[in-house]
Amino acid sequence: MKKCSPTKIRHYDKSVFAGKVIAVGWAPESSDEKLNNRLICGDQGGHVMIMDAKKGCRMAGYNLSGPSKFVQAVSLHGKKNMALSGGMDNTISLFDLPDEATFFKCGKQWSNDGSSPDTGHDGMVSSLCFHPTKDEEFISTGGDGEVKLWNVKESKCLATYFMHGAECHSITFPKDVPSGQVFGTASNDGMVAIWDLRTDLKAANKCVMTLHSSEPTDKLSCADFFPNGNAIASGGQGQTTYMWDLRAVKQVAAFRRNNMKVTGCSFSKSGRALFVTHEDGHLICWDTFGPQDNQKYAFKFDAHKVPDPKGNPDPLSQITFCGLKPDGEFLATASFNSEVKVWGGLAPPA
Repeated sequence: MKKCSPTKIRHYDKSVFAGKVIAVGWAPESSDEKLNNRLICGDQGGHVMIMDAKKGCRMAGYNLSGPSKFVQAVSLHGKKNMALSGGMDNTISLFDLPDEATFFKCGKQWSNDGSSPDTGHDGMVSSLCFHPTKDEEFISTGGDGEVKLWNVKESKCLATYFMHGAECHSITFPKDVPSGQVFGTASNDGMVAIWDLRTDLKAANKCVMTLHSSEPTDKLSCADFFPNGNAIASGGQGQTTYMWDLRAVKQVAAFRRNNMKVTGCSFSKSGRALFVTHEDGHLICWDTFGPQDNQKYAFKFDAHKVPDPKGNPDPLSQITFCGLKPDGEFLATASFNSEVKVWGGLAPPA
């Protein structure tokens, strides 16, 4: 694979965000042409911004208050001016953008209020994702380990799925599989679960496969499907990014960077490159087609490193998000340093 040097083309910093940026997401590949360059970002100061990553301008946004301002998850709708956010108050909020406006208005909210325990998460909302093909549905995961399917129009939870035994994260769909029926999640229990929505809606469990980290102490917090859906990668609190082949139900690679926790992972459009971010602010690119024993990364790039007075990485260097735009044009990263960066110039596979 050709070596490359990512080029920073957009940089949003403390002039935009008021706290650590945790929640970031691209508009889905099914987005209308005028909406497909959108990037949504939420910080722990309660600001949620929607930017046009190609033009570099802010399109719209909204502010949250109280416990809701600790934003942990966001998602953009592909065809409508709608956005989801959720966080430490266990509440999912749906926002609409009126025509000719630049400020979203809160439309609906879902939470576990005690009287209806099946309506919301009993724990923080850790990941949100509008369904790729069903305009009225979205999926959420939470600190309670549950995966929930929601209907916006009916304003209710359609089903709750159980498999994870700890905090659940990172909803991922295969980019090149348009049906949107299979998705994956990662969890602090060290497991990646594969879910199939084609099973009976009332079935107690839609989990069709589980994959486990080889190190029992590895808590998995990020995951990304190989574009064609035949493999999935995941990493977290350990130093290893795992890659499994779903056809063989077998681990086929383990990409290690000594003593550096994994904070994000994302496959390139072809799947040849696997971008992985770490707590010290570095972005690593692994060649997934290369030899797996004693493998060396294709490149290592200083994406968000903030040195302390002794030259060591400051805790604010930690990258919180790594995600490729669905068409492969840009890569976005975010960090505790209230920064979101958009990268281009990623060389195609040789």
